[in-house]
Amino acid sequence: MISHSTNSSANVIPKYQGRDDNLPIIFIHKGNNDYLRYTLACAKLFNPETRVILLGDETNEHYQTLGIEHFPYSTYVGEESRLFDKVFKYVAGERAHPEWLVNFWFKRMFHVYYFVFTENINRFWMIASDVFVLCNLTEKASRYAEYDYTEECGGACMHGYIGSLCALRGYLNKINELFQDEKYLEEQKKDFIAHPDWSYTEMRAYNTYKESANVKTIDLKTILEGEFFDVAIYQQNDMEMENGYKNIYVVDGGCYVKHLPTQQYVKLNTLNMSCATFSMIREFYEYVVANHRPISKSSGLDKLIPAEIINDEFYTIIQKLAREENINTVLEIGSSSGEGESAGGAPDAACCATRPC
Repeated sequence: MISHSTNSSANVIPKYQGRDDNLPIIFIHKGNNDYLRYTLACAKLFNPETRVILLGDETNEHYQTLGIEHFPYSTYVGEESRLFDKVFKYVAGERAHPEWLVNFWFKRMFHVYYFVFTENINRFWMIASDVFVLCNLTEKASRYAEYDYTEECGGACMHGYIGSLCALRGYLNKINELFQDEKYLEEQKKDFIAHPDWSYTEMRAYNTYKESANVKTIDLKTILEGEFFDVAIYQQNDMEMENGYKNIYVVDGGCYVKHLPTQQYVKLNTLNMSCATFSMIREFYEYVVANHRPISKSSGLDKLIPAEIINDEFYTIIQKLAREENINTVLEIGSSSGEGESAGGAPDAACCATRPC
């Protein structure tokens, strides 16, 4: 157990100095859902040299056998979380989620904060437990270095890359402040009369926090450098769908979705399996593992040649042939980074040769 005071000079959060250490990947989960074994193992598969951490309980500590670290979230508490325990109120409609679950949605943010503070972690990735990590996340962090953190859930939650503990602590303080504002809570209750399935959650509190906080954020689903962090497999997000789910193409160890407005293939950095069946989760993991192409740092294969054939006439011809001709097999010679003609033809060839998983 630790105690933390926001006013104590002894607890000043050190400013990030731009080091290139592997950023820890943190999951927090209560209980032992069957899908955990797959999402945790996948995160470690793509991030073998990174700390993959599960803040969990006694029911899921056995997942340490996957090579991850396990810590009991309940031991990471402090001044702000103890105040939360005193001021929390269950504000919800008649058919809303149970009180214990709504409480945990709030409380988990406090546990994460006190864990990273104790471990002296200044930047990290916070990933939902039903999300597949499909890339080396540390390599993506530089894209978000100018932001305090990233957002998910349509801008309704602080999630993904967390680069400012001050912003996270400010959010926690706002939660405690709002639970002590009776007038504010009464206003929230009005919504739950018309919508009895709704409840006052950490997302509503976050939206209120963001209105007055001096923070710089970006939605994690924003496509950057041809890559995409998925929101949910059942949400379209301008991507190609089939039978209510995104079409996923696994090509040369990478996972892609088709962006309909541009007709371009976008590489998936994560895939959110919320509302997916357990069999879908298991089958996707097995398929990804079977097609994974790990590269040893000592092999020299990570020293890639930049793209030389891209967006020119030959690149366009490759894409046209892959889409329109009956091509089942492609032999490519001389590809290095995969960002030139490989990127132009590989996903298109996959559309012709295989069905999406």
